[in-house]
Amino acid sequence: PQEGSQEFEISGTWDGQPVDHQPVVINLEGDGQDLIINIEAPYFDDPAPKDGKPGEAFFKLWDYEVVEAFFLNDNKQYLELEFGPHGQHLMLILNGNRNAIK
Repeated sequence: PQEGSQEFEISGTWDGQPVDHQPVVINLEGDGQDLIINIEAPYFDDPAPKDGKPGEAFFKLWDYEVVEAFFLNDNKQYLELEFGPHGQHLMLILNGNRNAIK
């Protein structure tokens, strides 16, 4: 990683088991007030979301092939970012576990 960046490797599943494929690598880089997120992940050739358009948000993207990043604070609030290989994305702001407010 470059100076001013952090790299994370996802090598386990949500339930603590090791993945059976190349790990996902997420690199976070600060650029002034912006955050640049680079993702390297295997592609599993799952179908694209029906009616999903590349470059647009797609609700329930988590039902499809996706890489997710969570940014938490100390008040049990978090930002969830989802990125699909077909160009769709989703951003959720949550206040408490699974309590989406925006």
